[in-house]
Amino acid sequence: MKLLPPIALAIIVFIQGCGGSNSEEYDSKLIYNFVASCSQQGQASVEQCGCMMDEIRKNVSQDKFMEYETNMLSGGKIPDEFNKIISSARSVCR
Repeated sequence: MKLLPPIALAIIVFIQGCGGSNSEEYDSKLIYNFVASCSQQGQASVEQCGCMMDEIRKNVSQDKFMEYETNMLSGGKIPDEFNKIISSARSVCR
């Protein structure tokens, strides 16, 4: 198993602590798993993945995020609404 660098933990702590008033509180393990999975795919850095999670949290409740994730893991289609949020997050976090 590839471990994230210490910066990943710092980013997760930062994300948890600095979300705006509209940011949804997410479980730290969920954030860690998202950042780890995102950055290990090699298309984004840990910092970019952390930024993307912060953007997602501004727009999606944790329950809805978990619903999307469960659907995707079971082979379902990514909803257009979530695709738009992800695309927007990628643009913001380049």
